[in-house]
Amino acid sequence: MKLELLWVISIHLVKRLRDREGLNRKDLALLDDLIAPDYVDGQLQGRESAKQAMRMFYRGFPNLHVTIDDIIAEGDRVWFRLTVRGTHTGDFHGLTPTGKKITITTVDILAS
Repeated sequence: MKLELLWVISIHLVKRLRDREGLNRKDLALLDDLIAPDYVDGQLQGRESAKQAMRMFYRGFPNLHVTIDDIIAEGDRVWFRLTVRGTHTGDFHGLTPTGKKITITTVDILAS
């Protein structure tokens, strides 16, 4: 596959994270398109593990909102920087709700 086409496909998938069908609408089916079945990231192993982690965040932070800050395509990779914001109003890892707001910034890489 040509790199330019890979970039277009990857950027399209990343933009779906924030659009009407994305994570801001709690559409975890999107992760089926975005994450490989054998995905590994720290303690997360597999696509279902990533979905479980997102469900946990949604329970703890029901107003969770994802913003895409940057998207960069180079070589066979697409990098994107996200900011996640929410308010801790539900159970999260056994912690009772605090009402505190959180902001998390992350950089993720999609590779062919």
